[in-house]
Amino acid sequence: MTRFKSLTLLFVLPMACANSGATVESDATSTRTGFPTDSHLADAYDSFNQNRYAQAIYTCDSAIIRNENDAEAYMLRGAAYCVCDEIYNGIESVAAAFRLNPAYQNHDAPVDRAHEHYLDAVVKLDTTSILKPRYADAFVTRALERQRAGDLDNAIQCCDEAIALVGDKARSYSARGNILLEQGAVDRAIADFRQAAALQPSCASTHAATLQRYAGAQRSQGDGAIVEKCNAAAAGLLRR
Repeated sequence: MTRFKSLTLLFVLPMACANSGATVESDATSTRTGFPTDSHLADAYDSFNQNRYAQAIYTCDSAIIRNENDAEAYMLRGAAYCVCDEIYNGIESVAAAFRLNPAYQNHDAPVDRAHEHYLDAVVKLDTTSILKPRYADAFVTRALERQRAGDLDNAIQCCDEAIALVGDKARSYSARGNILLEQGAVDRAIADFRQAAALQPSCASTHAATLQRYAGAQRSQGDGAIVEKCNAAAAGLLRR
């Protein structure tokens, strides 16, 4: 297997995956860590360069299972998805690479040409009515997964990104409010619950019940101020 000097994704976005002629170059070390590249990732480069994009995606998945923080694997998988016109999956994978290695977002990064074509893919879509809502939902889904794993800071960050993309989705505020409440950030949680209820009044009773349960738990710990604040906020939500 031939390995090259630097990671550069050289591809165009065709209409059909099977007719693509995209190529990828990589060296034998990960651009994220400087350590030897996972053998799965090396195989994924070979598959990509042979136009076997489905196999490249599968092999990148294997590399990510071995190291969930391998930005290079996410970037290559995103490229393969984009070449196959699976734009939403490609965007999600590339976004993960950007978070793990912010340098990938810069045009002076080793993957600058990948980034350019990724942006070309985004431009092909109606980013207001199609891309942004779908992308925001993906961030909220990831936030809930991270909340279940106990990674609350990153869960909140995912919600922040969802809200930055689409600021009028109640689901994003609801999710962030629940995570903030779990962290004990009561004032911020209440603000998010109110915003969610303003956007989707049917969720007001759910958030009121959440605050009442939290107040009950705090009462057993003797925190009267929090109990009063949560009950007052719950009552306000129920009056909507």
